[in-house]
Amino acid sequence: MKPVIKKALNKIRNGEAIILFDLDGTICDTTENKYAFAVPDENMIKVVNLLKQMGNKITVYTSRGSSSGIDYTGLIKQQLEKWGVQYDDLKQKPSADLIVDDMAVTPEDFFSLVDEIW
Repeated sequence: MKPVIKKALNKIRNGEAIILFDLDGTICDTTENKYAFAVPDENMIKVVNLLKQMGNKITVYTSRGSSSGIDYTGLIKQQLEKWGVQYDDLKQKPSADLIVDDMAVTPEDFFSLVDEIW
């Protein structure tokens, strides 16, 4: 396990972490940018909410509208409320084909770390 991940896990356990969760493909599944028909990932939402309840700060970030210039903020907030997602902040991220980041994990890898948290 990378040292940066170990450090993050310790902060998460102590409720002191700031955790970013991507919206589409992580908190929900979206097909062909049909955002109004996004399907929530119930398992991910349960984990997000547990992390928030532990005291961690949760930021949902999305590239919805980054390329088109369409403001999806209202729809996103409605969906997060409907799905029961507990979060502190909502941020726009730039449109990209690939994100390279030393602190990033895929949703699948994140679930394998969940056992390390508790």
